[in-house]
Amino acid sequence: MFRKYFLIGLVFFAQMCKADFEDEFQRRYPSISSINIAKSFLNFYSLKNIDSGTVFISDDFKFLINGSVIDLESGLDLANNSNNSDNSTKTKFDLNDIDLQKTIKLGDGVRSIYVFSDPKCPYCKTLDQELKKLKNTSIYILPLPIESIHPGSEKIATSIWCAIDKVKAWNEYLELNIEPITHACPNPLKDIQALAIKYKINGTPTIVFEDGTVFPGLISAVGVEKRLGSITNSLNSNK
Repeated sequence: MFRKYFLIGLVFFAQMCKADFEDEFQRRYPSISSINIAKSFLNFYSLKNIDSGTVFISDDFKFLINGSVIDLESGLDLANNSNNSDNSTKTKFDLNDIDLQKTIKLGDGVRSIYVFSDPKCPYCKTLDQELKKLKNTSIYILPLPIESIHPGSEKIATSIWCAIDKVKAWNEYLELNIEPITHACPNPLKDIQALAIKYKINGTPTIVFEDGTVFPGLISAVGVEKRLGSITNSLNSNK
């Protein structure tokens, strides 16, 4: 009986905290309306309306997070899929749009994945380490420097592409933070950016699987392996 009332008390307390946060938010920002407020992670609340993405504000109003918030255990982007266990988008990617000559190929396997990656993106570096755990998989990197988020990334991506050994330059930068020798040469970065815009890919990392499904955000090697296995089974069943 005590446990029952204790749990009811916790729920009531949480509701009161949320109500206090909403009241304080309206007091501080009276011009902002039609906001959906929900308790999120730790001491943060998520705020979302129909005209913008999700932002997170701490309950003491000292910190605001605007952008991806990645759960490193699940690989989910809480800003985009806070209540969705499957982070893949509904967008179907036509793999014929990918020119393999405009990618950096890592590994050599029967299975393939395609990764839009910014070399200065910390989540891309984490994903890079996860993908190297995969067996029998070819990983095609499409360099997508997002200069507005990671200043200097376009210069790094260009120098990596123009290096004599692209794979070595890519691995050294992402694994060891060894900057490539500055080079300029004809490169596919603008074409890759146009491709990302076509498929509404506006963040890195983003993975495209062989069935055309698009997965934005960080994911573990186990998660990728599970998806690859599911895709292989599906393709075999349709033969």
